[in-house]
Amino acid sequence: MQKRRTVAILGACRLMGQHLLRRLDRHPYLKVTALHDHAGDGLGRYGDRVDRQLPQQYLKAYESLHVHPETVTAGTDLTLSVLPDEGSAEIERIHAQSGSIVITHAEEHRLASRVPLVAPGKNHDVLASDAGVFATPNCTTMMLALPLHALHEAFGIEAAVVTTMQSVTGSDLPGLHWSQIFDTAICNLAGEVRALEGELQRLFAGHFPVSAMCARVPVSVGHAITVSLKLSSAPNPAKVSDCLAAFAPCPQQASTPTSIAVLAGQNRPSQTKDVHTNDGMALSIGGIGPCPVNTVRFYIVGNNLEAATTGALVQCAEIWAQSES
Repeated sequence: MQKRRTVAILGACRLMGQHLLRRLDRHPYLKVTALHDHAGDGLGRYGDRVDRQLPQQYLKAYESLHVHPETVTAGTDLTLSVLPDEGSAEIERIHAQSGSIVITHAEEHRLASRVPLVAPGKNHDVLASDAGVFATPNCTTMMLALPLHALHEAFGIEAAVVTTMQSVTGSDLPGLHWSQIFDTAICNLAGEVRALEGELQRLFAGHFPVSAMCARVPVSVGHAITVSLKLSSAPNPAKVSDCLAAFAPCPQQASTPTSIAVLAGQNRPSQTKDVHTNDGMALSIGGIGPCPVNTVRFYIVGNNLEAATTGALVQCAEIWAQSES
């Protein structure tokens, strides 16, 4: 039987923190015992503090837990962090120095060369190392890493050009004011470009260049990505489709597997129709065809709150826990 591990959540009141708690609710061996947030002063109950964005039943188990300041350690086996980027690295180091293994989604450690960047299904074996802090990729990086891994292994990638259309929940709470996103797209998200290009270079050891452009669009949940790849060989679209459909990216240790669904038909994948497939853990791919500039092009749609962030964090926690058994 798998040994039970205690878990602390940094950023528990944030939107991603709430989705992370939903995913960990009644987990068979990962038990949340401590909640932390910037707003915490050690006196307030989570149920009184959280700006609830999920139905009542998903957070009910945590309502009576106290929210502690983010720098207060709790002696847990694991610390999962969805803190805002600024200042997160120092806070996470405090928890790591207390003996807790830290797995973070914050950018400051994602881009740090000394911290292993882990995409479950791509390089999750590094979780068996003795690093005290691990990072999971940015949401769009996570959505790209697994399909690109499958195609790079099969055909060799020489260059990648991608454009992201990212939903408003990607900016977390308090989010964008309606007037900032209504009837418009916010282009040139420089931080997202930096993260996407830099993290893919880390994950693929610089084997191919990546050019990215990123925009925020008025969609509530779900990121969409257009992809154009130059491949070392020239497979026809059917072979590319077969390669992606056959790829099983999620390691067997994960309780909720990531899936790749290759969809046919007009206007698929869709940010409205496909983001909640497989409890939000599906990466939906469509429009696979020849590219007049490169070799092949296609679209990816995924749930930025589940498969691309909290799902990857929980998968890493599960893989680490099983490697330590």
